[in-house]
Amino acid sequence: MRDALWQALAEVSDPEIPVVSVVDLGMVEGVEADARAGSVQVTLLPTFVGCPALGLIRQAVAGRLQAVPGVRQVEVRVAYSPPWSTDRITPEGRRKLASFGIAPPPPAGAGRPSTERPAPEPHGPGQFRGGDAEGAGAGVPGAGAPDLAEGGTRVLPGPAGCGALRRLDTLAAYAATCPFCGSRRTRRENAFGPTPCRSLWYCLDCRNPFEQMKAL
Repeated sequence: MRDALWQALAEVSDPEIPVVSVVDLGMVEGVEADARAGSVQVTLLPTFVGCPALGLIRQAVAGRLQAVPGVRQVEVRVAYSPPWSTDRITPEGRRKLASFGIAPPPPAGAGRPSTERPAPEPHGPGQFRGGDAEGAGAGVPGAGAPDLAEGGTRVLPGPAGCGALRRLDTLAAYAATCPFCGSRRTRRENAFGPTPCRSLWYCLDCRNPFEQMKAL
């Protein structure tokens, strides 16, 4: 019965991102079953706090499991410990997100400073800036832009003859990978997307806007 239950759970899609299941997202913390009594208890971990889809997901999980032969009673619990993290998303789930046009969240460790920098873009509003005579902002994401890439850096002017690169402690040098062309020459357009768990990005190579699931 256990295999049948997990297979059924793999068919329960996220209402907001239908290409991924609750299993792909790592929301299923545990499944307990009593084959003799026909009872099943599933523990779900909510993704983002206040996610409006949680109620729909609980209903969908209960309904799908009740259709499994031998199951007569289903209880769907919600737990907050351990807390859900985007690191729980499976490799298959990350692949499905990208195929749907949503960049997967940064992996664990992306919070550390990165030495990777996109090539400078032509000088212009909202684009990466090349270095000036003082070397400030050479090829650094967000330099001179109205917004920072999530997990990006900002160049602040320093003494003459040098550029002071300060890493913002709350952000890491991370650029989302475009799900359409694979480029990392991207910038964040808005921290708030159509849902609380996504942000809006723009690819400087293929010129396509896209969304990224926020890291948690």
